[in-house]
Amino acid sequence: MVSKKASASDQEARRYGDRGEHIHVLKSDKITRIAYEKYGLKDIPEIAGSDDPLKDISSRLTVVRTAGQENSFDNLITLSFADKNQDLAKKVVESLVSAYAEWIDSQRDKNSQDLFNSRVAA
Repeated sequence: MVSKKASASDQEARRYGDRGEHIHVLKSDKITRIAYEKYGLKDIPEIAGSDDPLKDISSRLTVVRTAGQENSFDNLITLSFADKNQDLAKKVVESLVSAYAEWIDSQRDKNSQDLFNSRVAA
């Protein structure tokens, strides 16, 4: 894996924020809820039948940075879901990745709108 280290003055690196934040967000109830409600997890009996489906998902989810550093542009984050049914585990991980991508897009749109509003107000 090739990774470019950022210097302290590198604006682009700061724009993407703390890489640890991405791990925290991926493990958050916010992402789990989006995955459950919008990406098919609520339709899976093994998950929907749980007393607390979101807690059940998050308790069996592992998210770790497997390559890269806090000050690198490139990082590899690995998600895994513990279940004896590999197809179910794959579906959960795919749903979480889709939910995370949706959340990232919404944040980018929000940040762009905030920037636009600040320029118009100035």
